[in-house]
Amino acid sequence: IVFSIPLAYFIYYFIGRLSFFPFLNFIGVFVLFALGADDVFVATDKWKNARLQMPKATTEEIAAVALPNAAGAMLLTTSTTAVAFFATAICPVAPIMCFVVYCGLLIIMDYFLNMMLVFPSLCLYDKWIMSGNTNCFV
Repeated sequence: IVFSIPLAYFIYYFIGRLSFFPFLNFIGVFVLFALGADDVFVATDKWKNARLQMPKATTEEIAAVALPNAAGAMLLTTSTTAVAFFATAICPVAPIMCFVVYCGLLIIMDYFLNMMLVFPSLCLYDKWIMSGNTNCFV
């Protein structure tokens, strides 16, 4: 979730060429944490449910079931929230326009990074648990 902040700022500043970064943009971090935590919860919950339904399945089989279900649910919440923020970008007030563009970017980058980092982490965790390894950190 935290990696979305510099990635969204990079796109905001260097690709979007928006040099004005109002203090209001920092409120977007709270939106990011709320939506990001929900995405991680959905991914983990779908994984656990798939594992409970198929206790003898391999990690690849669990991923084949859990990833499409979770990705679809997460994409729905991400897209509706991001579209709502981007639709507000027509506002003529500069700080509000910058805020909604930055929040929309945060939300999209959060989804992208959740897909790229959370699911591989769940696969590694599942392989580790299924092999019978134990550790004080897990």
